[in-house]
Amino acid sequence: VNRAYTHDGTYAVRLRTTDNLGCVNTDDFTVTIHPNITASIAGPNAGCIDEPLAFTATAGNGSGSYRYLWDKENDGSFDFNGQFVSIPYTTSPPVVKTLKLQIEDLITGCIQSATKNVSIYANPVVNLNSNSPVCVDINSDFIASASGGSGSYTYEWDWVYSGTFSSDYNSGNNNTVSHHYGSAGNYTAAVRVTDNLGCSAMKTVGVKVSTGIVLSGIASNTMTC
Repeated sequence: VNRAYTHDGTYAVRLRTTDNLGCVNTDDFTVTIHPNITASIAGPNAGCIDEPLAFTATAGNGSGSYRYLWDKENDGSFDFNGQFVSIPYTTSPPVVKTLKLQIEDLITGCIQSATKNVSIYANPVVNLNSNSPVCVDINSDFIASASGGSGSYTYEWDWVYSGTFSSDYNSGNNNTVSHHYGSAGNYTAAVRVTDNLGCSAMKTVGVKVSTGIVLSGIASNTMTC
């Protein structure tokens, strides 16, 4: 027989067995019903393709000892484990994915699940051109163009590709800029483009700055009367 208990607690159960001769036997035992655990997911509702998204699992009403399993596309296959996970999505955007969390209480065996919808957006596509090569006393001009993503782009510039886009190089929505390199050499300039959903892409271009032509040793051979 099956019996579903609607409340947690400890219940007394008696089993009475009667054979075909009328003989009776009884067995007494107890059944412990544990409370249902709770499961919830904390994390972003949206993100960009290939960008790891951080999620946290929270369990309650249980023993305190849990196993956390994550199914990033709710397809029946668990991809990650642990209370804290960083999950990238690589499916062609835009798309909405359903993230599933399953929590098991390791003491009681009780299992609970939770789901969360996550919207995944495309990154912009960036092109970058310059007027390189230039002489040391001439500005280097840069033109960046962006497409895709969600539009409404912001451009940030790094003239020496240090990996950090300083606010000194931030030109807002200006995709055409100039920069003066103070000495000859080979440089790498970079632009980072971010759309209004926060998705971004970067592009670099090489810049060659020459010293220019120096005129010297010109003699005059002028005859006068």
